Amino acid sequence: MRYALFGLIAAGMLALACAGPALALSDCEKQEGFVPLFDGKDMEKWVVMGDPAWSVQNGILVCSGQGHGWLRSKGEFKDFVLRLEFRISPGGNSGVFVRATEGGNPAFTGMELQIMGDHNQAPGVHSTASVYDAIAPSVNLSRPAGDWNSMEITLLGSGIAVALNGRTVVAADLSDKELNAKLAEDVKFWNRAKTGFIGVQNHGSKVEFRDVRIRALEPMKAPANP
Repeated sequence: MRYALFGLIAAGMLALACAGPALALSDCEKQEGFVPLFDGKDMEKWVVMGDPAWSVQNGILVCSGQGHGWLRSKGEFKDFVLRLEFRISPGGNSGVFVRATEGGNPAFTGMELQIMGDHNQAPGVHSTASVYDAIAPSVNLSRPAGDWNSMEITLLGSGIAVALNGRTVVAADLSDKELNAKLAEDVKFWNRAKTGFIGVQNHGSKVEFRDVRIRALEPMKAPANP
């Protein structure tokens, strides 16, 4: 599974080079099976959880930062490649949820990939592109507040990879015992949902998203014995 994930990382980096303009799938992505989760027109594929701070403005999904909550996908996903672009306000705080459940804290029932206004700060378990409170990125590549960033999240079984602005900064096995030993029992990765919603967070800061698209993956199967 680890080698399958690394192969997807390499393929993803090549695909980013031929990505199309914002809010449009490139020919490469169409051939690979990507579909839009947000097309720049409406929030038809999303459900507001918490305060109604979300709107579509000039093709961009905008969170005003009023109140708290999150916006979740209508559909659930297990193994996938998720691509999006975001920009955050100065000192802002947000995130992308994956495999999240409708009840409970989506950062821990599933996972949160952190988004912060933390350009030029040291990487840590709460910095941009971290798996929140658990896995730090190898380097913090977040751009200055107000600039657009690209993020790609790949989940395949227990493997996770996160690329920020074209460079892989997280590649981990969520079933790793040493990794899970650092976490409280109820938030160990093997106790979290294996299938769930995609979400974006309202953490009281203005944040914007665009070009959100996803490709469902099928786990690699071992070849049959000859």
